[in-house]
Amino acid sequence: MKPGKNVRNIFFLLVLPGFLMLFSCTAPEHEISENKTSDSLGQLLIDTALHFEEVKQLSLMLNKGHAGETQLSAIITARPSSAFDHYWIEIGESINGEFITYFHFLFFPEAEEWKVYDEKTDAVMDRSQWKTERMNAPLLQHKTPPPDRE
Repeated sequence: MKPGKNVRNIFFLLVLPGFLMLFSCTAPEHEISENKTSDSLGQLLIDTALHFEEVKQLSLMLNKGHAGETQLSAIITARPSSAFDHYWIEIGESINGEFITYFHFLFFPEAEEWKVYDEKTDAVMDRSQWKTERMNAPLLQHKTPPPDRE
């Protein structure tokens, strides 16, 4: 056997698997619902929702209170179909293995419009209307309090 083949075999047996494991173990910033296939529009919608000002404000507030341990993520819980005309995107965090949702954003592809589902009023409204109505309200409003983080 030539010395060059040994080096290549060692690379494929030791270095390459370690390199692949390193990249497969990094945590994603966001998720796509596991029962749906990934698509570029879905990814773009997740990235957009994670950069909404209200999401960034909540992230800063949560990180300030928990020494940077909190990371908000997004999941697509519904996609347009014959019975459903929009994407439903939830922004939240995983606490003790449970996903706690803070925001419900809806994107209507036909109109290229974002809306918000407000749990408190049980209504869907425009983001601008929702932000105006919630301007003086606390940022976090849950129907039930989230579980302890410990």
